[in-house]
Amino acid sequence: MSISKISRSLVVIIFVALILFMGYEDVLLLLNNSNNSTTANILKVVYVIATVLLVLLYVYIKDKLYRKKVKRNISLVYRYIYISFIVIIMSVISIYRYLYLINNITLGIYILLKLIIAIVLKKVIFNVSKSDILSVLGMFAFSILPCVYITKINLFINLINTIMILSSIFVIQKLIDELKQRGIKNKKYLILSLILGVLVSITIILGVHFLVWVAIALISLFLTANLDNTHIGFPKKIISIVNKKTKDTLYKVERVNISKLFICIILIAIISCGIVTASSYIIRFTHVDNSKIGDFINLNTNIFNIDFNKFIPNLISNTNNILSTSKTFYIFMFLYIVFIEVLSVILHRRYDTKSTIIKIFFVTLYISISIFEINILNYQVIFTTLLILIAIVNTSNIYLNREERIKMLVA
Repeated sequence: MSISKISRSLVVIIFVALILFMGYEDVLLLLNNSNNSTTANILKVVYVIATVLLVLLYVYIKDKLYRKKVKRNISLVYRYIYISFIVIIMSVISIYRYLYLINNITLGIYILLKLIIAIVLKKVIFNVSKSDILSVLGMFAFSILPCVYITKINLFINLINTIMILSSIFVIQKLIDELKQRGIKNKKYLILSLILGVLVSITIILGVHFLVWVAIALISLFLTANLDNTHIGFPKKIISIVNKKTKDTLYKVERVNISKLFICIILIAIISCGIVTASSYIIRFTHVDNSKIGDFINLNTNIFNIDFNKFIPNLISNTNNILSTSKTFYIFMFLYIVFIEVLSVILHRRYDTKSTIIKIFFVTLYISISIFEINILNYQVIFTTLLILIAIVNTSNIYLNREERIKMLVA
């Protein structure tokens, strides 16, 4: 078995172990909760039914447009009008309990951010599954989720963090697609690295600890296989003026294979470090009161003042804080994800790089929040979205012929 396959299997084992731990804590919360009303249970059933019906209606509209031989571009416009309308309406419904606390401008920003998240989530799911139906399912499942409102700033931190993290995951997927095309001589991978470096720096500024990205970068070196390489090229003018011995050395250097992934990681690290450092100096020299922005940005990257004795208590406390927002929903997600993971093993499905990186991000972010004592409620939306994303991506992998690599659920 190759190093990449072993690494992917280890990541999945750690991920499933975390999901089982969260599921165990969720069961304890459910057993200790005696206030689970009938109305709340009915609403959860309505949530599932509404999601399925809206997706079926989308399938019907898409099929109707296809049968009438509507041009693809026009069909896409109609379909996006439908899904945008549903996301907007469902976003309003998701926050209806708190409408009296917010004004129209806040509501408009909230709807806009949720629409952006839904579209990016659709692209992330489609990139892995190649299924339009599954990607729309992910959109609707996210948009219908009830809003957890604590404060206005907490609400927007959650949504902005989610946009940045999902955008980072999408760019990583595009970068993997680019690096898998061996022999392609273009600089697109450098452009994607530049974009990813900016996104990574923004997520770090917004509170994602830089070690999360360091872990993903290091693990990705073991996960990936058969990616493209490049070479160092010296100008002919330089080669023509050097002596024979130096010329032979330069020719040997030019024949050395350099992993494009390694170049991407270095470039991303340089860009993100530069932006984060510049942001730190700007905040320091403008004398911004850190106590006022502490909940919004986090440039404290000190890794030496860590009390590991607090890790387990923090992990349990953070898990309970997240799960208490919707215990029944989370237990359903945990059971489904574990079921699909077990089914993947039984059917000998191969773990692909993209879905494994999503799981790495979930695990590393979740653990880092407990280690560095970050406010987990600022990441409630992204954790929920990642669970939906992982559940759908895992489902798509079940319909994958591992020998032919043919998608069986393309719509």
